[in-house]
Order: sequence, then C-alpha cells, then structure tokens
Amino acid sequence: MTPAMELISFWSGIIGDVVSAYTLIENYKAQTLLILLFLSTSILLTFRLFNIKRYIKTTDTVIGDKRIDALNVANITKTVNKSLKIQEAIHFIRINRNNLILSFEYSGYCKHKKGESGFAFSIDSDVNVPFEKLACYGFDLLSDPRKKHKIVPLLLGADGLTKRVRVPFSNQLAMGDQFRVALFCKLPGCIKYGKDYVTATLAFKDNTNIKSFTVKIEFLKDHPRWVRLYDATSGEPRLIKDLKPMRKKGKAVYYEENYKNIESEKAFIYFFER
Repeated sequence: MTPAMELISFWSGIIGDVVSAYTLIENYKAQTLLILLFLSTSILLTFRLFNIKRYIKTTDTVIGDKRIDALNVANITKTVNKSLKIQEAIHFIRINRNNLILSFEYSGYCKHKKGESGFAFSIDSDVNVPFEKLACYGFDLLSDPRKKHKIVPLLLGADGLTKRVRVPFSNQLAMGDQFRVALFCKLPGCIKYGKDYVTATLAFKDNTNIKSFTVKIEFLKDHPRWVRLYDATSGEPRLIKDLKPMRKKGKAVYYEENYKNIESEKAFIYFFER
C-alpha cells in the first residue's frame, strides 16, 4: 500500500470512529470520551505522518533526474544479516555493453550460538530479469577453493528488482566457524547507454566495522565519459568524488575503491555516463 493510500485509509477510520462516537453524545461522559478520542487520534496521526515521511525519504533516492530504483526497492525489502560476522567483502562489477555481471565474495565467521547453514546475497538492478533466466551460481570457497562445484542458489521471497538468494554452505557452521563464500550472476540487458548506475551495498547487523570492503568495476569496450561515487547510506545521496580509472587493459577500463574499517550497513552508488 502506498503512503497516500495508507493516509486515506487512516483518515477513513478516524471519520468512522468520530461518527460512531457522535451518536453517543448524550451526556458529559460521552463528550469527554469524544475529546479523548480526538486527542489520541491526533497523536497517532503525528506518528503516522512521520513514518510516511521517513518511508518516502528512504525509498525515493534520486540523482539528478535519475531514480535509483534498485536501491529504493532494496531499502524496502532489505533483511539485515545477524548471524554472521563479515571480516572481508569484495564486489566485482563488470559492464559489457548492456549486460551486468556481478561477482561477490564474503569471508568471516559465524557468531550465532545456533550456527548458520547458508549465506544470503542481494542482487540489485534497474530491470527485473526473471530469476530463472539468470546465469547464477555460488561457491563454498573453503571446501571448494578452485570453484569446481557450482551451488545453485535458492530464491528468497519475491522475484523483482531486488532478489535475495541463499547459497547453502557445504556443512552447517557452528559458532566460531570460519566461512568464505562467493556468488556469480549475469543479468542481461539491464544497463542502459547514457546515464546509468550500479550499486554496492552492505547489510549486516553488527556493532563493529568490516575490516575490508573492495569494489572493482570493469567497463568492457564502451568506456564511460565519467564515473561519480555517491554515499546513499542515509538521506540524500552525497557526492564523494569523481573516480579516475585505475588502469586500462586492452579494450577494458578498471575502477577500484578500497574501504577499511567500514560500517556494516552501507550503500554506495556508482553513477556514470557512456
């Protein structure tokens, strides 16, 4: 339900309550009850408007005239991981014409006394490519460091712009056990020419920072005119800097950012024009 629909529904309920209460106004007690009803509904309305305003603010990310829909949907559907301690994260993003190729790698240990049986990844894009049409598979790198055995991920929840998928570990983790897991995914036709973007996000419930977060972006053939880095963790996206390519190799150009001791919940936007 949209914020506007929620507000209409809320006011309809108030009007219904007022009409019902009005028929009871025959004595002083009923009048007092009506006053208390208005006071309570006013307080509830204040909280509801605050929540709606916050909802719109966190789900209406825009840079220039470009809506960042992948991040908007991710903010609504985001489920924070609470059982695993992430020590290192690597996102490798490859853009080949209109195709987006993602490679994620995480390592750390299990911090939950009940253990953990798998790792949940988030795949975000501006175009909804059905999950069954994706080339998507994972690896348990501790038991399979050479990536010989692909693991088919399981789709969690709805299939949309943001897809949450789960890669099972080869063995159930106990508290304190180390893990290292990877996911590869190819999303065809979801990157446009002109102005577009990719995101790099972290969503882990942890009071301590992640030691290392590396984001690598590779453009094949069609090089961008510019790439700008924004921080959209909270509130309006904040421009951090214009990025310069780290190196060129053949027809490819590379960008790389390394973050140390970074917050466990973070959202970066890499905005570019080709």
